[in-house]
Amino acid sequence: MPYEGQQAELVSFRGHNGDMAQAYYARPARPGKVPGVVVLHHIIGWDEWTTEVARKFAHHGYAAIAPNLFFRFGEGSPDDVAARARGRRAALRTPR
Repeated sequence: MPYEGQQAELVSFRGHNGDMAQAYYARPARPGKVPGVVVLHHIIGWDEWTTEVARKFAHHGYAAIAPNLFFRFGEGSPDDVAARARGRRAALRTPR
């Protein structure tokens, strides 16, 4: 049974080497324990689709967190950040 109310917000968390990152966190508004899921974004990056999936899980009774896995590539539109991530990945594969 879907829940009518939910809460969603950006939260900060400490990543590897103490780096601060953000995640989108959505959960049912009712009190009490609920199951949880981690939503991983696709290659395009952390975008509206990712947050919508987290909200859908919350609507169906789950606590869902969607971390921004590209946070080290800086701010910008999802396309810009994903392009920087792809460039970095290509540089790592290039033989020296």
